Amino acid sequence: LSGTPRRLDCLLAGWSSMMQPAVPKPTAKYMAAKRAESKKASPECDDDNVKEILREQAPFWMNQATLAYSVPDNSSDINLSTGIPYLDACVEPNKGASGTQEYNTVNFDAAIQQVNDMLVGTNVSKQNPDKTSVGKYLAMGSFFKNDANDPGAQGLLDKNLQGRYFLAKVGDVDWTIPNLDVPSPLPDVTLVAPAGSFILGFSGTEITAKDFDEFLQDGFFGFEDPADFPIETSAVTICYESYKQMMKAHTKMFEGTEIKIKNPMVGVTEALETPESDKSKEGLKHGGAGFVCKGQGSDDDDVKQITIVGHSLGGAQAQLAAVQIATKYKAKVRVITFESILAFTPESAARIAGCGAEGLIVGPDGAKGENAEPTVKFPPEVGQITAQRWVEDNSPATAAPLMLSAGFGCPLPFLCPGNCLSPSFWKNKCRLVGCWPCNQNLGKGYLSKPIVISGYQAGLVGPLRHPSWDSFGCCRKGGGLVFKNYKDEWFECHLKQREYVAKGARRLRWPGIFCCVAASIPNHFQPFLHWMLYKGAYQNEDAPNSLPPRSQYVPKVVKEVK
Repeated sequence: LSGTPRRLDCLLAGWSSMMQPAVPKPTAKYMAAKRAESKKASPECDDDNVKEILREQAPFWMNQATLAYSVPDNSSDINLSTGIPYLDACVEPNKGASGTQEYNTVNFDAAIQQVNDMLVGTNVSKQNPDKTSVGKYLAMGSFFKNDANDPGAQGLLDKNLQGRYFLAKVGDVDWTIPNLDVPSPLPDVTLVAPAGSFILGFSGTEITAKDFDEFLQDGFFGFEDPADFPIETSAVTICYESYKQMMKAHTKMFEGTEIKIKNPMVGVTEALETPESDKSKEGLKHGGAGFVCKGQGSDDDDVKQITIVGHSLGGAQAQLAAVQIATKYKAKVRVITFESILAFTPESAARIAGCGAEGLIVGPDGAKGENAEPTVKFPPEVGQITAQRWVEDNSPATAAPLMLSAGFGCPLPFLCPGNCLSPSFWKNKCRLVGCWPCNQNLGKGYLSKPIVISGYQAGLVGPLRHPSWDSFGCCRKGGGLVFKNYKDEWFECHLKQREYVAKGARRLRWPGIFCCVAASIPNHFQPFLHWMLYKGAYQNEDAPNSLPPRSQYVPKVVKEVK
């Protein structure tokens, strides 16, 4: 990534440490041919150059979403000057790390660490000792379900993690990706994050003993009840509908905690609204973001630009944050999610994504409704949202928090105990999911069109962990089983309609499919998504006759500048 006019060569050098390519990198002619194949597979996309730029930038934002998992548990461990030391956090998961990110022999930890280095503003990684100011952290926090916000509280239910976030600001120079080896008409560089913009990241579900509350948010223990989502503006209160447990976590992260408790954390609202010049507040040593509410301030107030990212449950929290910030503040919002679960009920999603005056989701040209295309750009007007919703097509997890009510784990979902114990199941099941086995309303809860990635099936564990095993993880794809879905030769990227439900999620409705669906869950996990997104950035093929299949060239969004 380029953070200064001289392109931050010191940051670029470390990317080669991920894995040396087995053969020379693909030529511009090769990549042009792969784009042509992808275009043929996705004729509904009118501008393949747009899709190419989306692919190139996706790994960088996935790194941001992954970084949010490693926000420290305790306020005493938070240091905005060093940020989130990802490589150290990986070996000390009690600090909140999601663990090392490695898949198919490719390790992405160094790339994630470099994202932290850029957000810190001073490059502190061991690989790149040179100092370069490119950004700064403003705030971060981890929130637990007890009055003291204590991650070490006694009792399984008292120490449950509800969520983590970080807020950072890009420095005084645009962050760009140089396109040095691509044919025209792509530009020489593509803009990733403009100077002075902000980045807000949310963590997703962490699979440990203390994460029962996040499983509740995901709906893994039964039907997730709808709940009001009121947003107070200077003129009126606008109310949408989300889900009960998810809203509790959102509210706590935005409100923050009291300063006098054992483990105080700054809330998102305070971090956003504190002026950038005010460095007097606890936990905001670099000041806040200085966001101004609509209807307040003067016409000279700067309009803020903010990119909000998240994976899985973090994607749902990113959507809630995007709607709240776009509705309340003078801001242009871009939300980028990876394998996000549902954040809104169908009725509210239709309002937010609609064509009318209330519609918030727009394309790069301001088009609404079905004309709102995914884009790397910010919206043209204040109070609008552009969106990238990345979906892995063989993963069922994007149906959460409604997976159980869609059929997962029970041949007859309306008889599932976890559903029937919910007081609102019989009232809301049909409007949220639809009548089984059609599940015709499930996709109506999504806010934006998906960018659907496919081409590989994640393995399970041990020797079966490598990609391209079939849905049961027990034999190579191509063995004649009914669930072989994709070619192994390339990563595919399709643009679909807003209500598109991933293939993995559509299988939830069929009785007896439990093992197949469970075996597809690894497609939702971060290491596999990292591998897919980096591979997809170049559309590169596997080495011939390789087992497990490995890319001929380990794709990197960043091209080194010689």
